[in-house]
Amino acid sequence: FFATALSATPNSLIPITKDQLSTTHYPAPFVDVLRALHDGDFYDRQAAEWETLATGDCSTDEAWFHYYKTAHYSNRFGSGSYDLPTIATRAEQVCDPDGFDLNYIRFAADEHPVNRWPYILAAHRADPERAEAYAGLAAYYEVNGMVEERNEVIKRLHKSAPIPTGVMEYNYNQLISVAENGILITNGDADTYPSWLLQANYGIRQDVLVVNVHLLRGYTQHRKKVFTDLSLPATEEAPSPVELLRLMYQTGRPVFLATTAKPQVADLSPSKLFLTGLALQYSETPVNNLGAIARHYTKDWRLDHLRNPLAESPAQRLADQLNQNYLPPLIELYQLDQRNLGSRFPEVRALIDGVAARVGMEDQVLELLQEERKPLQLASKTPGLKAKDIFKGLAFIPGGKYYEGQKKTPETTTTVNAFFLQEAEVSNADYQLFLEDLLRQRRFALIDSAAVAETDWLELLPDTLRNLPVNELMKRGHPSTGRHPVVNISHRAAELYALWLTQVYNQDEKRKDGKNVRFRLPTKEESAYAARAGKAHAPYPWGGPYYRNLKGCYLANFNTLLREPEAGLGYSGGVKTPAKSAELEAELDRKRKVNNCDDGGWLTVPVDSYFPNDFGLYNMSGNAAEMTLVEGETTGGSWMDGSYEMQIGVVTNRNLPDPSTGFRLVMYFVE
Repeated sequence: FFATALSATPNSLIPITKDQLSTTHYPAPFVDVLRALHDGDFYDRQAAEWETLATGDCSTDEAWFHYYKTAHYSNRFGSGSYDLPTIATRAEQVCDPDGFDLNYIRFAADEHPVNRWPYILAAHRADPERAEAYAGLAAYYEVNGMVEERNEVIKRLHKSAPIPTGVMEYNYNQLISVAENGILITNGDADTYPSWLLQANYGIRQDVLVVNVHLLRGYTQHRKKVFTDLSLPATEEAPSPVELLRLMYQTGRPVFLATTAKPQVADLSPSKLFLTGLALQYSETPVNNLGAIARHYTKDWRLDHLRNPLAESPAQRLADQLNQNYLPPLIELYQLDQRNLGSRFPEVRALIDGVAARVGMEDQVLELLQEERKPLQLASKTPGLKAKDIFKGLAFIPGGKYYEGQKKTPETTTTVNAFFLQEAEVSNADYQLFLEDLLRQRRFALIDSAAVAETDWLELLPDTLRNLPVNELMKRGHPSTGRHPVVNISHRAAELYALWLTQVYNQDEKRKDGKNVRFRLPTKEESAYAARAGKAHAPYPWGGPYYRNLKGCYLANFNTLLREPEAGLGYSGGVKTPAKSAELEAELDRKRKVNNCDDGGWLTVPVDSYFPNDFGLYNMSGNAAEMTLVEGETTGGSWMDGSYEMQIGVVTNRNLPDPSTGFRLVMYFVE
């Protein structure tokens, strides 16, 4: 049943760079954290884009819905300070009073636990197919004792956009961590709704009573019904979470607290809580919790996703937020093995290291285990690559001064030490050697970190190009072929490749002069300095101010379908707009001509295309934008960008992985 969740990251959840190529810019729609988790910057940008659309001339009711929800997430996860009541008031003035969007905004804006329900019901009546209401409806049905209706709407929620595989697997193992006929108190959406879905849709652990602590404490009617069913005295006043555990314990049923809810009972004595896996059993007498953890791990839990997580994505980040709760029980098992000098759980350390790496808790785990960080060894003894071959692909960049902008001042001047830089972007073939070496070593957790995200290349193009014959559209080869730049990988993946290449080079006894080297991503100043190739203020790597030569041929691979304010000179301010249909056809006709100008560059092209600059570097502008040391920061522009982004020194922030972005590496000798 987990397979149904594999499509949990539809294209709409990712910032849609292809919108630059369409005639209307439509921001990425709001997606709740039950299905995807982005960083705060993403929600900040999303809220700003929806605000522009909602308050502009092309406003729609749905735009106001997305504006309100993304503003809420910007406040919650990012740096936003949006006045949500004011947004709701403005929506009242322009939106259909009987429509879905305004009624949902009313529901979200109303903080009264009971008065808000009519709005979610009205929204659902207005458009029963709008899945954004399903989570709210599930809560409404739960607190009103309508279990069948709750189960049905959760099924519809999952069908509309499946809950991520990792979240489903986590909730399965959370239910398994509860003893027979137990009560499980959960904390949030991601540890509650999937558990209800598993029980209702798949018959998993239907003996467990799953109650959400916030709903139980927030709704008197709901609490009274649950307490009555458990033969507990009904209370008008909401008990504290600790009191709730003590009351539930009086029923005689085993009582468990989801590990995600542990902060709710921070003042409870640890001697009353016993870790049994992904839940904590409340008990006033000792419990053999280590035996329970060992049994769950060896016999009961499903760990496919934990062993082989999906590639880096918002859905995976959501799963990892939950997966960090595996660390305490896994560490218990590892320490049990260490004490007994046995190997009952041989895979457990690899799982600990994999989870810790994905959630950035390596240091905390090592400190807990009283171990020192060991260098991560990636390269095998037979990586399929020699130091001499690596060195052949490097260009020497002499040291000097990099001037940012047109004025030479201390503030705009950076001293750049000499270094080596890869002549071309790292290609698919180069990167494949790295992945194959990891695969031979069965380093599956690292392979996941280094994975290339899938790309629907045709979806990134406008309709005018999408219908071209393949041999015309991909005249220079498919973007996934060997000599094209590797793109759509994470910043972490590029860092792993740099470490692997360093180890491959340094373990070769025939390396140049027997010296050790280090590879890393460049700084933005190093990239710009190398791109200029000794020309202090050149706007492009080829030195001139134009992006076409005298024959009208393009000098780099960039998005020629974006109209610039000054098309011959590059970007000089103002707003870029997509070319109109007639202009698209004209550009298409121009590129169809069989002459020296036909570069075939609708998508990526081979990494050694076009002429190199005076340092011997290819595609320092265009083709693939290139990562820097700072995560999310890219330089050089790409096949998806206009001429402005190609200018030297322009930095563009992108959510990685992205089909526009690859990388090349700096190398220098070390003592």
